[in-house]
Amino acid sequence: MSTENTEIKIRKLKRKDRKTVTGLFNKLVKKIGDEGLLNIIKADNKSSSVNTKKNKNRQPAQDAATGAAEIGIKLIQTCIEVLEEDVTAWFADLLGVEIDQFDEMPLDVEVQIIKQLREAQEVNDFFIGASQQFSAIKQFYSGLKNKKPQ
Repeated sequence: MSTENTEIKIRKLKRKDRKTVTGLFNKLVKKIGDEGLLNIIKADNKSSSVNTKKNKNRQPAQDAATGAAEIGIKLIQTCIEVLEEDVTAWFADLLGVEIDQFDEMPLDVEVQIIKQLREAQEVNDFFIGASQQFSAIKQFYSGLKNKKPQ
């Protein structure tokens, strides 16, 4: 299969992709630990706050949404490094090709896929929703901890 001048285009994302991404993140945490995950998030939060200061016209909610989506993309990029076989299988599925065909694609295929994932509204919505749910759970448990027994 010749991949020269082949346009790389991912399919529309589906529910099964959410399950796949969640599974990747669970495996990632098992490999790098909670502390490693927190370091990725902290590092991305620092770069997001620098970008926020540069663009003062943005609303705080917009910055939070962008930050959540960017952390999600950063986690996917980390998965590429740590869980290469799993991510390769998912990326091949996104392109509708077999793994051996995927391996013959251009060197920048992952870069093109990440770019399309970054631009996909479903990805942004997923990470924003997950971030909001996580914040609500954190707030709920924080309230329970601070509640004094009667």
